[in-house]
Parts: sequence; C-alpha cells; structure tokens
Amino acid sequence: YKWVILATCFLMEFLCLGFCSSNVGLYTKAVTEALHIKRSVYSLSHSIRYITQVVTALYFGTLVNRFGVKKMVCVGLTSLTASVVVRGVATEFYHLYIGSVLWGVGIVFVGGTMAGTIVRRWFHKDVGRYTGIVMSANGIGGAIAAQIISPLINNGETFGYRKAYLLSAAVALGISVLVMIFLREHPQDGPAIQRTAGKKTFKGNLWQGYSYEVIRKKPYFYAAAAMVFLTGISLQSIGSISIVYMTDMGMSAGFVASIATVSSLCLTVTKILVGTVYDKKGLHFTLLMCQLAAIVAFMMKGIMDNSL
Repeated sequence: YKWVILATCFLMEFLCLGFCSSNVGLYTKAVTEALHIKRSVYSLSHSIRYITQVVTALYFGTLVNRFGVKKMVCVGLTSLTASVVVRGVATEFYHLYIGSVLWGVGIVFVGGTMAGTIVRRWFHKDVGRYTGIVMSANGIGGAIAAQIISPLINNGETFGYRKAYLLSAAVALGISVLVMIFLREHPQDGPAIQRTAGKKTFKGNLWQGYSYEVIRKKPYFYAAAAMVFLTGISLQSIGSISIVYMTDMGMSAGFVASIATVSSLCLTVTKILVGTVYDKKGLHFTLLMCQLAAIVAFMMKGIMDNSL
C-alpha cells in the first residue's frame, strides 16, 4: 500500500504546488487590470499568504500529533480549494487577502512538509529519492497548468482569469476526493521510522534530527534558521516576480507561458535528482549544489536584463 500512498502524495503536490502555486505570476497583470488595483496592493496578498504560512507552520507538528495526518490534510485541501474559489470570484482587493489566508493554511497541510512527513512514515530507506519523486509533481503540475490556464487568462476577456481559477478549483476538488479516499495514517504495524531525537546515523537516509528542547540551546540552530530565511527571501521573491517581469518587458503571453512550462519540467527532473543526491551524499553536499544552481540562475537573469 506504500505505493498507493506515494501516488496519493504525488497527487497532493500536483495540485498544491502545480495548479495552485507555481503559476501565480500569470494572473498578476490580468487581476490588477480587471479589478483596477495597484500592483503593490495585489502583491500584499502574496505577503499575507507567506505570513499565514509561517504562523500556521509553527503549529504543524502539534496539530498533526493531536488530530492525525488525514484530518489535517483534509483541512489543507479544503482551505486550498476555498482559496482558489475566493480569488476567482473576488470583486474587491480584500477578497484576495481572505483567499491568501486560506491559501497559506492549505499550503502548510498539503505541501512539501506534509508530503515529507507521510513519506517518512511509510518508507524505511531512500527517503530523499521518494520525497523527490513526490515533489516532482510540482514540475509536472506546473507545466500542465501553465499550458491550460494561460490561454484562459489571456483570451481577451476582462475577467477571463476567473475561468482559470474556477477550472483550478474543479481540479482541486476532484483531487481532494481521491486523496481522502486513499490516504491512510500509517502502516498497520505503526510508523515505518521510529524517531530517536539526537541520535545520528549516516548520510541522508535515517537521521531524524534533534528535538526542539535540544536544538534551541545550540548556536548553529539560529545560524541555520537565518540562512533558510534569507535563502527563502531571495528564491521566493525572484520566483514570484520573474513571470510578471518578462510580461512587463513586452514578451508575449504565450512565450512567457512556455518559459513557465520549461521551468516546471526542469523541476520534475531536478527534484528527483536532489532527493537521490541527498540519500547518497548527505545534506551539506546537496545544499551546496542547490545554492550554486541558484547563484547561476540569478546571474543568467541579470544577463537577460542587460541584453534587453
């Protein structure tokens, strides 16, 4: 049944990251023009989503331990579907903010953290590889979504983007039903991996980390937290504005959608690759590889800017 669980997690990420998150930049121009709001007002909705996501994530472990994985996934799927509907029917800017709050909650309980938690319950080894397979759904979902929703958004109608949102909501509802039918808490003999706080094994396969009571007393915990925070700021900001930036530069909607599709397809391969490298080489090597890739990406965007 673990393979059914893997497929179920794949569907979760296909929806959460692919249809409901990866291509948000495609909506920016259409929504701001249709609702006659400033770009800064619209951008605040994304900030609200991230703030909600951070606050909700603080209670992720507590809520999962108390209510179980399946109930919290149900909360996440419901919130995510509702967020797409609210953003699709919004007539005022504050409606977008309500949708963003729901969006942030949904991402926490359907996104990568939840998928990783479920995979670790069902698989004994090569956790990175299987997590990478699940997270590759981001790329596949994003690539498919970009080709479907971009023509709806740019069909010449003022509110054409609403059709894209409502289509995404229909996809979200269908996937939600499938996930709730097939998802199980854990194998019948209990969680596949027993957590032993503070006990190291080797490489990326089995080490479960330290408990909060232990780690909060170690200075490098705060250094690592700062690094993750700063990395998130740079990567998320560049990712969020790239599509909007290319559109503002005069590139056609079809070409921008193609760029988004290629980027998503690359994610399909690289997420599996990163998971496999993590299993074989451990965290330090994998993190260095990803950081270097990010630096190269930023440099390429700078060259594109200068050449145009």
